[in-house]
Amino acid sequence: MVGVYSTFLTHPGKETELVKIAISAVRYYIIIHSTLLGFIIGIILYPDFKKGLKYSIPLVILSYSIFYMISTFGVIFLGMKI
Repeated sequence: MVGVYSTFLTHPGKETELVKIAISAVRYYIIIHSTLLGFIIGIILYPDFKKGLKYSIPLVILSYSIFYMISTFGVIFLGMKI
């Protein structure tokens, strides 16, 4: 998703403010979505909202680290140049 935003919103060699905002928005979206998913898993497995925190923290760390790896090294893995 980061690659799509950056190629769609930038000109070759130039970065706009919209790209920076889009990447920040995606970061916050991943953190919020992973936290809510952890709470939902906790509610489904145990009918207790507080036990979802046990799932939220690892999900946030895992999903943000995957996002960071893809946004940092994804272009290298695909062999593309921006």
